[in-house]
Amino acid sequence: MAKWVSSFGPILSRFLIVLVLLPVLIVPSVSWCAHKTVKTAVEDPASDDTEDLTEPTLATEDKSDNLETLNKTEVVYAASKSEQQTTESPGSTTIITSTEIKVGGFRTLDDLLNYVRGFFVNSDRDYTYVGLRGFGALGGYNSRILLLVDGHKINDNIYGQFYSGQDAPVEMDTVDHVEIIRGPASVLYGNSAVFGVINVVTKKGNDVKGLVLSTQGGSLNTFGGGALWGGEDKSGLQWTAQGSSYTSGGESSIFFPEYNDPSTNNGVAQNVDGENSQHAFLSLGLQDWSLEGAFMHRNKTISTGVFNTAFNNPNNYTNDVDMFAEINYRHGDPESGQWLGRLSLDLADYWGNYVSTGTGIPNIDIGNGAWATAELQYVFTPLPRNKVTLGTEFVDNFQQYQKNYNLGGAVNLDDSRQSTQWALYAQDEVKLLPNLFLNAGGRYDYFSTTGGQFVPRGALVWEPVESSVLKLVAGKAFRTPDNYELYYQDNGDSQEANPNLQNESFQTYELDWEQSFLTNHRALLSLYHYAGQNLILGVPDPATSLLIYENIGQISINGLEVEYQFQNAGGIQARLSWAYQRAQDDLTNLVLPDSPQNLGKASLQIPLDAKHLTVAGECQFTGASYGFTGAWAQGYTIFNLKLYSPHFIWENLEANLAFYNLFDTRYYNPVANQFVQQVLPQEGLVIWARLGYRL
Repeated sequence: MAKWVSSFGPILSRFLIVLVLLPVLIVPSVSWCAHKTVKTAVEDPASDDTEDLTEPTLATEDKSDNLETLNKTEVVYAASKSEQQTTESPGSTTIITSTEIKVGGFRTLDDLLNYVRGFFVNSDRDYTYVGLRGFGALGGYNSRILLLVDGHKINDNIYGQFYSGQDAPVEMDTVDHVEIIRGPASVLYGNSAVFGVINVVTKKGNDVKGLVLSTQGGSLNTFGGGALWGGEDKSGLQWTAQGSSYTSGGESSIFFPEYNDPSTNNGVAQNVDGENSQHAFLSLGLQDWSLEGAFMHRNKTISTGVFNTAFNNPNNYTNDVDMFAEINYRHGDPESGQWLGRLSLDLADYWGNYVSTGTGIPNIDIGNGAWATAELQYVFTPLPRNKVTLGTEFVDNFQQYQKNYNLGGAVNLDDSRQSTQWALYAQDEVKLLPNLFLNAGGRYDYFSTTGGQFVPRGALVWEPVESSVLKLVAGKAFRTPDNYELYYQDNGDSQEANPNLQNESFQTYELDWEQSFLTNHRALLSLYHYAGQNLILGVPDPATSLLIYENIGQISINGLEVEYQFQNAGGIQARLSWAYQRAQDDLTNLVLPDSPQNLGKASLQIPLDAKHLTVAGECQFTGASYGFTGAWAQGYTIFNLKLYSPHFIWENLEANLAFYNLFDTRYYNPVANQFVQQVLPQEGLVIWARLGYRL
């Protein structure tokens, strides 16, 4: 009991401080809002008329956030590659709505995922790594979760990765809502859809209806701005265009005790944490056709001395460019037959500049990927209460290039490859009884690198009563070794290749229960088990001590997730969740690296005045985990406080003010084995503000 009090006592005391601070922040705002409302009413007696929703405002209500949302059925696309009710989807599904995104003041996809049950995000102060269901991505480049943008696959063909920070494929102003489907989805998506699928759904022209100019700024010498323009003409043509730029100086001084020596500036990295990024997005849609493209560029200075680089040197940096273009055709409906066709082109370029400690000569690391994808899908209803999905996909990886060399010196790696993959998949959704659904399917993929792979999945969904849903899901998922794991080597400096790697495979079982009660309350429970074979991890080669990726054997993951949600007619919304998971090596029974066993999240959004101010608070607990160095990063709790005003001062001015890590908590993340550090310190209190003005 004493240990529990010592661990959670500070958390409870800080929560009480938040409760004390809220009135201090809220009362002046409420007074201002009341004064403004009274003044408006006096000046314009008609001001209490219902707002004309045909004219968009920055506070336009999300259709999915109306009264009694929790008892209304939400619709999800990514779970079955066609629209279906979330209560019928094969797995545990979360939808983060447009209103939640606005009020939550999420700067990046990382911020949003940290808000969601079961997710955790680590940073090595260059890239971020998304974990789910107890399995962290540390050293694995986010390759076991699949990221989609409007159904388009983002994970690249060199590292199998996606980005989720300022390097995410689209900027948050472009995002309408986010669909999150937990569990295996290889049956529809193939490679990488092991622990879940994240589908970022962008705003269409009739969601924007005008031009919005935005600016942001805050701590760490952060500035940014952008423009979002969208609309629809009389012919039905919709368009959305967005462009933005972001820059941050980062932390001006970071102390790393492992470098505490006069020769390395006494362990202090000064002004080497900066970052800048640019985004562009375009979407066009007319009747059955749509065209979409996105561009991202990001440059990040490295402060950590990773890969034995010169510490506190501003010339250590990474540079990333990602872009895609897709043309999409969708015709018909599932009842009479619906065709879906996609043709797309993706490019992903990485450039790393690492200054050697010994020689001062930059080592240049390059990864360039380009691939074309064609997909054809047909959804139809051959019999009543029976929806069938048939599809095929082909990917031509026409560029998979890796190079490593010392500037003006030896070339350590110059590896240029091409590969292909094709797939066939089928899924049948059958309504066995009015309240009993069967979802069953399979997919076969063939890779020119590792051969064929078949995965099945089956799900039973039962609604014993109107407000209760039980789901039983069993299936398989897989991940192929990426080109970095297969072929990267740097001539005996730090890493060697392993072209004999085999596919990872996972057998999964899951039981989900969702219960709605008392009109606006919902409880969720998930139990799951993963049995993994041939897991690929980077380990030291016993013969050379160099890093090599190996299929290390068997792992198992067992977990429990619970969540409570509430939303009332006044717009008050609450989420409370806890996830317990244990991911272990079955041979040693040791917990896997980067695998916190406990994750707790709580959030509360309170609209003090629907037109003028909403206050949101978040509490996020992440349990202890260790890195590849064997050092443990202790558990920590972060509090965030957000204020959102859809009509700040002027009707067309929207404002966000956020305090991330409100109490300036000192916490650390575990690291991969390329670091001298045992753990890495993370950012303290960050104050961030954004203004958006509709012309």
